[in-house]
Amino acid sequence: MRINCLSFAGLCVGLMMMSAGMFSQPAEKWTVDAVLKQEAIEDLAISPEGRRVVWVKSYPDSAKDKFLKDIYLTFLPDSKAPKTSSPETIRLTRSGDNTAPKWNRSGERIAFLSSRKAPDSKTEATQIWLLDARGGEAQPLTKLENGVEAHAWLNDSTLVFSAREEKTRYEKAQKSAKDDAVAVEDTTEYWPVRLFVIALKSKKIRRLSQNPRQIGEFSPSPDGRYIVYSENQSPTYSVDNRRQPLQYLIDLTTGQTREIFALKYLDPAGFSWTADSKGFYANDGFSNDPHIEGAGIRELYYFDIATMAYQKVPLDWEWAFDDGSYAVTANGVHVQLAAGPRFQPRFYRRSGAGWKWGDVADERLRHSTSFTIGPDGETVVFDYSRPSLPPKYFYGRYRDGNIEVRGELVELNTYLSKLPLPRSEVIEWAGYNGETVNGILYYPQNYRPGRKYPLMTVIHGGPSGVDLDAWYLTWTRYHFLWTQKGTFVLRPNYHGSSNHGLDFVESIKGHYYEKEVPDILNGIHHLIAQELVDPDSLGVMGWSNGAILAIALTTDYPEMFKAVAPGAGDVNWTSDYGNCEFGVSFDESYLGGPPWKMLEEYIEKSPLFRFEQVVTPTLISFGSEDRAVPTEQGWQHFPGAAADRQSPGALPAVSRRAAWLPAYFPPKAQDGRGDCLVRLLSLRQEDLHRNPGGAGAAGERSPGPAGPAAADPPEQRTIWGNGQRHPGTGNRHLRRYPAGGPF
Repeated sequence: MRINCLSFAGLCVGLMMMSAGMFSQPAEKWTVDAVLKQEAIEDLAISPEGRRVVWVKSYPDSAKDKFLKDIYLTFLPDSKAPKTSSPETIRLTRSGDNTAPKWNRSGERIAFLSSRKAPDSKTEATQIWLLDARGGEAQPLTKLENGVEAHAWLNDSTLVFSAREEKTRYEKAQKSAKDDAVAVEDTTEYWPVRLFVIALKSKKIRRLSQNPRQIGEFSPSPDGRYIVYSENQSPTYSVDNRRQPLQYLIDLTTGQTREIFALKYLDPAGFSWTADSKGFYANDGFSNDPHIEGAGIRELYYFDIATMAYQKVPLDWEWAFDDGSYAVTANGVHVQLAAGPRFQPRFYRRSGAGWKWGDVADERLRHSTSFTIGPDGETVVFDYSRPSLPPKYFYGRYRDGNIEVRGELVELNTYLSKLPLPRSEVIEWAGYNGETVNGILYYPQNYRPGRKYPLMTVIHGGPSGVDLDAWYLTWTRYHFLWTQKGTFVLRPNYHGSSNHGLDFVESIKGHYYEKEVPDILNGIHHLIAQELVDPDSLGVMGWSNGAILAIALTTDYPEMFKAVAPGAGDVNWTSDYGNCEFGVSFDESYLGGPPWKMLEEYIEKSPLFRFEQVVTPTLISFGSEDRAVPTEQGWQHFPGAAADRQSPGALPAVSRRAAWLPAYFPPKAQDGRGDCLVRLLSLRQEDLHRNPGGAGAAGERSPGPAGPAAADPPEQRTIWGNGQRHPGTGNRHLRRYPAGGPF
């Protein structure tokens, strides 16, 4: 057998670069370019009067080899206008590095963050810029040495922002001495991040907080009197989750700062004020291993300013919710409750000291992953999609849990309507111990009943990620490229997935692999029993925790799969504890303790020590700067899986091959060996051999290994991308984060 290592950086960057020139061509079938060139809406903000929406478009630029972000403004039709009236959208920025637009209280100005360099500035750090909502060029407001981390309006003429102070004498001395050593988790270099205010007219900056550590999230009240913020306590928090953030409330009229949410293990986030400034909502994770913030559910809290006390909002829903999915309304809060692969939308009206609830009837919200209500408490913008229906963005009015949809905000990715979107559905089967599990099933493009097809199982990460009954198409999960080749695609929500309640997400703690693998196997056998899938035509792939499970499947069931493509997957838990950036908290949560106390458990769970069983052709992908699942895991996987074995299907050197995965899967797809995906992979591999550092963006760090080692035999060459990290959010983390979704 031959096992080749390709960086996820090389994959993504290579596909982006090689697809240049294809953007203008009309697409009649799925290509890699069609997957990569999708645009998305981010950082959406509704104006105070509810008539305008400012938002950020994220879009790819093949020439610059990255995604750019620019700000757009959409004018909504008047409520009295005919329903046939359409919104009008204009573009406000063009530099490609603009984020976080925010309206001031009167709706006259927009403040945003940008890393563009001002004409008279000596720094390229992110700064606050201003736009007049009536028109004109953006103007820089700050020119700070270390830049701005976050910002918000305090009133019409004043902004509050978080930032570092100027560089210390110690840092300047290091620079003068050309000391480029990087300190990792050094508490003496954990420089404070504080709050500051700046007046628009004078541009004078005043320090607002004296905190000794780093402020993360903050939110000022609408009346400008209070600011609630969270302060991170330790640089090691991301490693062990033990010193959790503390929350404080500043009263700007008295100057008093007090700690709130002081209960141990309670550290809410997602602060959302009511319009009258009488309180705010926040959410916190709940699990049975709170000392390391293990995966669990989210609970909602309300903090009352008058009493300076908080209470938990009684959701009356066993599965609670995930990802901070809530929005404050005129007289309550809308929550997207967890309901497996979907959501249960519900409105909670605050009445006195309690809440009364009612379900929201609009079926589209069961599939909505983005829901925003404006400062007026009524104007709403939300998305709606299905696995085979690209996102649509709707706007309207929200009153007491009733939505009046007025129309579509804007149309993006119209080219997708020209592409084949085959049938997809949520299916259920009996997983581990007969318990019901579910997943998303995509049908082959030209599916005909009575015929059996190949199956590619694509496994999400986390493990507390989730595959929703909604659109999700990225370079890590490109299911339509498979369905176009006549293949079923299954995306299973195995035990440990989120959005299925506390018991389900925690069920694999102390039982890692033991329930997830049977879940996935049973899903495959379910499709075989339905006579949909050919049992001799199975493939499996995934990133992060999806790769971990894919490796386990082909290690313990070596004859079952024709090919496996793991991306950033662990093979050795004894080393993961130390070299993963959150290895301590993750491994102790799922494996039950540190390796020196549970060595046999760590070895038993590590596929590395069973690699003599592996015969499945394997493509290993990693990022050279990945600290979530470090490249060291890939180096262990590569020789461990390839040593002393040959396969009848062995391939020649990476630089000479025309294809890899389609050579093995689908086994009978003779016309698939030269598809776009494989050609681009092959070309980028050749380019990477000529330029071992890869095609990373300017300014990225050099990779650890400088390309293929000379001692490697040609068929085992190892390729790494330049300066690449773990793919986006939703990777192998204990907690899910909102931007980008899980892998």
